[in-house]
Amino acid sequence: MSFKRGNAVLRAAVAEFLESRRLMSAAGTDPDDQISESIAIQIDQHVNDMISEDIDVDMFKFDVTPGTYEIETEASFDNYLRLFDAGGSQLDSDDDGGPNGSLIRYTFTEAATFYAGVSGYSNTSYSPITGDGDSSGSSGSYSIVVVEVPPDSNDQISEATDLEPGVTRNGQISEPEDVDMYSFEADAGAEAILYGGSDFYYHALRLFDGDGQELAQSIGYEPEIRHIFETAATYYIGVSGSPNIAYDPTSAGSGVEGSTGEYRLELCLGHLGAGEDALFLHILWRGHHSNHIHAPVAACLEQQRN
Repeated sequence: MSFKRGNAVLRAAVAEFLESRRLMSAAGTDPDDQISESIAIQIDQHVNDMISEDIDVDMFKFDVTPGTYEIETEASFDNYLRLFDAGGSQLDSDDDGGPNGSLIRYTFTEAATFYAGVSGYSNTSYSPITGDGDSSGSSGSYSIVVVEVPPDSNDQISEATDLEPGVTRNGQISEPEDVDMYSFEADAGAEAILYGGSDFYYHALRLFDGDGQELAQSIGYEPEIRHIFETAATYYIGVSGSPNIAYDPTSAGSGVEGSTGEYRLELCLGHLGAGEDALFLHILWRGHHSNHIHAPVAACLEQQRN
């Protein structure tokens, strides 16, 4: 192809593109920027698409049952993700909160159809009903997926895992709303030591009775709980990432997003000596040992380990 002919072909292609843009502008429509024009996607289905111009918006719809879901984009540009209900009310939004794009984690309380809008930042205030209100934003290719987050299987006292004296329990707060619940038996007047270590930056420990009543709580880098057991019963300890500190230990999925990380727990049942409280709870921060553990505590743990 000659240089002259090549230029003619290029000019024709550009003219065709500009004409299509003109027609779209004249019509005042983006073919999929409204809830009524949304593209249906299935849970776990990865869809590849493109924000082709600065005012482009892509709207997707998906069906959910009650539970927690994540809507995530992986993009080559600075994208913006919005979540809507069927009436167009925004439920949540995110800008680059995911590892390679934007991420919304949301708990739906009813079975229904919801909508996710993808646009370039800073095209963040468009109407999902009319498509009006676009502003110039970035553009590029992306993929989007909606996945259901598996329910937490041990975040309430009815699902608690036994914590035996002298047995190390290794665990992980793997999701921001995750809670791990453990149970142990204590006699009236019994003294117990719950000792652990974690790589959490900031975490929470909560002690409950069998009715889910909180007996003690501690939050921090090295949280400690001390408590005297007055009644022989089963007691429960919840481990979570702060600020997930107000969950209901009798109800599933009641937490909020907190920090995550690995931890270990050990339980010692014995007597700490006169004047000592019944429960000593000590958690390591990022696996580093604190030097102020009481001597009776260390002795009790050492005896049960051997």
